[in-house]
Amino acid sequence: GESVEAGTWSDEVKSVKVNGHMVLERRQVARYNKNNLSTTLVNVFNPRTLVPISMSYWRDSGDFHQREFYGAKVIDKKFVTPPGGHGEARETEVRLAEPVFDFFGGMYGLLISAFPLKEGYAAELPAIDEEKNELVRVKFRVLRRESVEAGANRRTNAWVVASDTSQGNMVFWLTQKPPYVIKLILTLPNGLVATYSMV
Repeated sequence: GESVEAGTWSDEVKSVKVNGHMVLERRQVARYNKNNLSTTLVNVFNPRTLVPISMSYWRDSGDFHQREFYGAKVIDKKFVTPPGGHGEARETEVRLAEPVFDFFGGMYGLLISAFPLKEGYAAELPAIDEEKNELVRVKFRVLRRESVEAGANRRTNAWVVASDTSQGNMVFWLTQKPPYVIKLILTLPNGLVATYSMV
């Protein structure tokens, strides 16, 4: 029953060049009040289709996780410490039944905002599990459109989209123009509720 301000989360999407091609990069940095811990999550993806190219995740404690996507083939790398440190990399090549989107690897609501959203619209997309190298299907449904706070003294109209995932129930408030993800309420399987809202 107690609400605690956990920290701040920044989210930036920009164009970058990779191997001579212009792609999009999404960089999310979470800074938590407890122990001054921070995590960084970087997704690189096709700007037209949102098909993933790579995902990199690291945090202050030394954990590092990277995935490279080649259609239905995924190269998964985990390090005890970030590259350049003294940890040993564990690399696994995974072949899935079909190509996947990187929903759980950091794309979340940004992926959903690319669909032709309208009230009652429902769809599913193939994804790779956040921890396990397994194919999962993410289903979502558009509940309604409503006004929502979008930072200090600002409001915007957004689509409310629900997705009951293996990581918990997610309810997004999404727009189809920047910044796309306005709000997220995540209810974890243990009952903990995390609310991400713009400031």
